[in-house]
Amino acid sequence: MKLSLETILWGVLMLDSIFCCGFAWTTKGVSWYVKTFPRIAREFPLTRGWSLFYLGLMGWVGCVLYRLSTA
Repeated sequence: MKLSLETILWGVLMLDSIFCCGFAWTTKGVSWYVKTFPRIAREFPLTRGWSLFYLGLMGWVGCVLYRLSTA
């Protein structure tokens, strides 16, 4: 894969989705999120389902970027 703006942006978002899953699957992560960002946590709760969806979506986007770079 070439190092382009899209690849760098995908890498940053992939790392974010990995950390999101880590926070969602641990109780310390969820309590830290709610305590640190109470207003955001009220509007966007950290749930396991959405974090897995986000991780899967980033994996799919990575596959699409890989296919487009080899075509």
